Amino acid sequence: MALQHYEDCHWQLAFDGLSRQADQGHGDAARIANLMVRYGQTLYGKPFTASEAQMRRWRSIAVATPQHIH
Repeated sequence: MALQHYEDCHWQLAFDGLSRQADQGHGDAARIANLMVRYGQTLYGKPFTASEAQMRRWRSIAVATPQHIH
């Protein structure tokens, strides 16, 4: 559902879902949520926040998970 929100440009709903999935260890969600925090204002017109501990964990999960680019 989070990716559908992303595709529909419902950024906050997308981030909420992706960050929950990232916290549960989902690599692609961690990658996207991390990017949304880093580039939120520039790309989406609004900031997204996560704690430093979350960001470190998401980066770790993303690095450990093979990328699925379609």
